[in-house]
Amino acid sequence: MTAGAVLSLFASPTSVEADNESEDSTHEDGSLQKVLDFLNDIAKAVPDFKADQFAVLGNFSFQKLAMVKDLENHKAELIASDVIAAIAGDDAARRKLGSSQVETDPHSLDAVPPDNEFAVVEADSSQQCAIAGICAGQSAVVHGPPGTGKSQTITNLIATLSAQGKKVLFVAEKRAALEVVMNRLEAVGLDHLAIDLHCAEQTPKKVMERVARTLNAVRDAALPASQTVHEQFVDRRNRLNQHDSSMHTPQAPSERTVFAMQAGDNDKQLL
Repeated sequence: MTAGAVLSLFASPTSVEADNESEDSTHEDGSLQKVLDFLNDIAKAVPDFKADQFAVLGNFSFQKLAMVKDLENHKAELIASDVIAAIAGDDAARRKLGSSQVETDPHSLDAVPPDNEFAVVEADSSQQCAIAGICAGQSAVVHGPPGTGKSQTITNLIATLSAQGKKVLFVAEKRAALEVVMNRLEAVGLDHLAIDLHCAEQTPKKVMERVARTLNAVRDAALPASQTVHEQFVDRRNRLNQHDSSMHTPQAPSERTVFAMQAGDNDKQLL
């Protein structure tokens, strides 16, 4: 049926009606061709209308069928999950998850020893707080427009959780999001920690070969000489914190901070 035929059906002031006798007889006879002939006959006044037999050949992918079966096989676990219940809108589950959340003080990040930090790309304090909360077992939703560092946070999370001996399943709606994170891991030499299972070309043999290469890479990897770098990092971090404290500590006899006095002078210059 063409677009003109559809418009004609809706625009026509009179409807096409079939007598009950012919309709009943068509339903009783199971012939598809008779049904098509019946439709063509009652709609012969409709321009461009034609009911005809045709077949469509196509390659239909059932990649998501495995996901459906997983959901069916793990129904009990899904029902018992507070996270799933909260996503579904259960108020009690949302309150339970919300009550377990603990805010991370950004100042506490400076007390974390470098040996316990595994960020491999740049991260500001808000990203570090999110990573600290998630690594502590909390659930989180990270909001942000494009370009605000969500992929960096995911990359750091994968590196940190892997360093802690945990497994990470990273799921994305779009292929591009997976590629961004995979590229970031590759740029820092950690692509051997991840297996891309999104592409249709993956086979059990290729997955096992990738696992074997990863095991060989980890087995042959030497321990990094990080002590000197970590000592330099702690020294510079302490010096920056001392400078920040000096800028925001009230000084005698004015009892004003250096930062406040500089800000006031700048305001006067603007006036």
